[in-house]
Amino acid sequence: MSPSLNLRTAGLKLYSRLPSVVTQRAVRIAMPSFTLGVMPVISRPDGRVLLVRHSYMAGWGFPGGLVNRRERPEVAVARETREEVGLRIELIGEPAVTVDPFKQVIRVIYPAVPASGVDPMAARPASEEIIEVKWFDPKQLPSLAPEAREALATLERARGGYR
Repeated sequence: MSPSLNLRTAGLKLYSRLPSVVTQRAVRIAMPSFTLGVMPVISRPDGRVLLVRHSYMAGWGFPGGLVNRRERPEVAVARETREEVGLRIELIGEPAVTVDPFKQVIRVIYPAVPASGVDPMAARPASEEIIEVKWFDPKQLPSLAPEAREALATLERARGGYR
């Protein structure tokens, strides 16, 4: 594990424990404009959905992260998925978008499936940010992080479901 990843994880844990008033102010000072994030909602042919537990956040969520400068969102979501769970994905359907004006984050949510020839069971924690990776029946989801709940609700509103 690289020292920079350990420092990043420690920073994310500390940030997640700060009061929201402090984190909102810090974001506005450090990044006066919105940041762009991506999140894949990956499903298998049997309908199960891939969820992850992050080391710095309560509840289950989806892989994802921020888009790098000059990187296209669809490239970023594929990169983040490989980095966090070791899977290549294929994007299906149109993405949905959420906007959090308080955290100043725009998030693009992509419906996805494992790429052709990729074994879905090969998903694993591939980053120290990820504690656990598991496929869930969409009718029996565990406690979700707020961002994951919002992502599913947004896809359901946009398409009548995330599959």
